[in-house]
Amino acid sequence: MTATCQDFLFLNSAGQNNAVLWGYTVGAGLDWALTPNIFARGEFEFVQFAPISNIAVSVASGRVGAGFKF
Repeated sequence: MTATCQDFLFLNSAGQNNAVLWGYTVGAGLDWALTPNIFARGEFEFVQFAPISNIAVSVASGRVGAGFKF
């Protein structure tokens, strides 16, 4: 099975190559102090766009990281 990418036309968008999509974003994050100068971080984000032509798009992402304070 091969996935293909096809152009999607928004209603009333003839001749346009962009569109404004409405939606919302929710996220949370935490920082942990490992030492007085080193910390670890974790984040989560969820993005949901309003459905267009009965197609709903949502994205969930997580990030981890570390940092050094000086």
